[in-house]
Amino acid sequence: MSNSMEKTKSIITGKLVIRLGKSEDKPIYWSIIIPEKKGNDKHGCFKNIHELIQLSKYAHYRTMILAPADCIIFRRISFVRKVNIKSIPYLLEEFIATDAEQLHIIKLQQQGKDFFIAAIEKSLIHQWLQWLKSAKLSADSLIPDILALPSFDDAWTAIKLDQQWLIRKDQVSGFLINSSDFNQLIPHVIHPKTIHTFSTQEKSDIHWISHPSIEPILLLAENVDSVKINFLQGEFIAHSKKKKYIDEFCRLSLIIFIFFVIFFSRLIFDGYKNNQHAEYINNKSLDYYNMINPVANNITNINLADKKYLSVLKERYPCSIFMQLMAKINLPLLAEPLVNITEIEFNQDEKKLGVRFNLIDKDIISQLASHFGKNFSIEVDNRKGNNFNLSLFKEQYEENKKFD
Repeated sequence: MSNSMEKTKSIITGKLVIRLGKSEDKPIYWSIIIPEKKGNDKHGCFKNIHELIQLSKYAHYRTMILAPADCIIFRRISFVRKVNIKSIPYLLEEFIATDAEQLHIIKLQQQGKDFFIAAIEKSLIHQWLQWLKSAKLSADSLIPDILALPSFDDAWTAIKLDQQWLIRKDQVSGFLINSSDFNQLIPHVIHPKTIHTFSTQEKSDIHWISHPSIEPILLLAENVDSVKINFLQGEFIAHSKKKKYIDEFCRLSLIIFIFFVIFFSRLIFDGYKNNQHAEYINNKSLDYYNMINPVANNITNINLADKKYLSVLKERYPCSIFMQLMAKINLPLLAEPLVNITEIEFNQDEKKLGVRFNLIDKDIISQLASHFGKNFSIEVDNRKGNNFNLSLFKEQYEENKKFD
């Protein structure tokens, strides 16, 4: 579990920074930074794009891609009057020799009527994204490498990467220049003549302000989080890892939502069906119970005397007349082997309970008559031979009650 928690934490804070080149044979600089494990940061350089697959085990880290400045066009476009921002690509064609339709353009900053923009060829972005996909990686952001250099007011920032200088002019622009061209060009274009450097400075008339030396890719990786510019927008936003995570989260949330809708709908439907079944069973049970055990409240066509009798009976005996009469019959006595009960009949209107039975031995009739006495009337059912009817009426019950 600790390994799982550690991996989850790395997904949130671990950072993989990769600087790609124009072509497959250009070196690739990379750095891995894990704030929780200071001293374990890694960095290096691959000779070509085919070695990029070695970083696939860090695919769960935040992945920041640095685009080399020599692949980016930085421009400031000024407007005399208000202009639709969508027209900027076509206005940019006046300053470059490339069809604006082939460029992916983003706005870096706006100051009044001045727009600061950056542009990269769309085909190049597609190429970089394909390289990452082949290496089982995906990007959170794609930013200009020179904007990951520290920024200083009224001064430039520079660091030497191999045989090239990465130079940041201000908040929204910079460039890349070969070391061999540095002394010929920079002293003539820089103003003021001050450069903050993190590498060994070139010999020139420029005023250098030196900072502790550091590997270029490490300096870029340390400052990359301060860059709020991202080329993965517009038509390329779908390639952003963050966008993919959001899409996956939305898809998962939708699936979970649909599951719960189906689950609770089924619960509601099953509950409804169960209630119907329960109601049906209750009704059938009540019908069956009333059939074999009619309650006093269900007796109809009763006169005032009947009502009074029932009231007294209900106060003394909470259960129904049927049960009271059944208790007086004493079924255990009738349940002996020589007695065979064939039918029990209850007449609500007459308040009469009858038990029809037959006797294997007729001699037992005297025993039954002696037991029941005047509580019951016993008569022979001549139609059925040894069948007898044992009846109890309410009048007999009332008479018997006087002797209780």
